[in-house]
Amino acid sequence: MSDFEVLLDTGQEWTLRQSLSNKTFRTTQEDRIRLIREYLRRVAHNVEAIHLWIAGEYELIKDKDRSSYSEKDALVLEALQLAIDLRVYSLVACAKVWFWTVFRMYRWPALLFPTVTDLRVQCGVNVLAKYRRLTEIAAALSLMQGKTYHDRLLEAL
Repeated sequence: MSDFEVLLDTGQEWTLRQSLSNKTFRTTQEDRIRLIREYLRRVAHNVEAIHLWIAGEYELIKDKDRSSYSEKDALVLEALQLAIDLRVYSLVACAKVWFWTVFRMYRWPALLFPTVTDLRVQCGVNVLAKYRRLTEIAAALSLMQGKTYHDRLLEAL
């Protein structure tokens, strides 16, 4: 389980809320909000890079009849949709975290207290599942470009 997944784990946040004092939890949550902001920026950057690459691949097949798509073409189309979904997710999630930070919501009353795990799904997009699938497709497509290309992509992600 990655650190990003742990941050978005409901059980982990619930455990912290139950086991820490209110003051300590607020401080911890402030740190978690800073950390999630950094992870969201990384995801947004990676998705943007993959989206630009996949959009170029899509340009090569956009005039093809969909019934004649190869497996690679179908993966390109799926990756393009995932990238668009994740870019919308990133905009919404980053805006939410910005709002939390600017208005220092981690200092607000308990009922209005931000929940980092709420960021797991925004606009109907489960970031963990879709990002994992996008990176799997990107890895598969990059392997078709050659081992060196594949290794460089995985290293960058």
